[in-house]
Amino acid sequence: MKNITLGITFFFTLLSFGQVSTNKAHDAIVEEFLTNCAAKHNYVFEMTEWQNCLDQGLKKDSTVAYLWQQKAMPYFKCKKYEVGMSFLDKAVL
Repeated sequence: MKNITLGITFFFTLLSFGQVSTNKAHDAIVEEFLTNCAAKHNYVFEMTEWQNCLDQGLKKDSTVAYLWQQKAMPYFKCKKYEVGMSFLDKAVL
């Protein structure tokens, strides 16, 4: 039984790593506003610029969950969970 549980866990772990985005429009927005804009700013020292880049991408398409998750990430790292959780809630929607 333990081997079956381990095998199932391993399968789902591989499955989660193998997820590939099929939405090219979302990929383009992530590339433009996260990779090419926000990544140029260190959110520890330039939080406003980081958030502005992500906000621009979300104005273009507010359904890109990865951008919402990236908005939440710095807040979780600073242990401001209530602020970060509101962004994660939007990612889930």
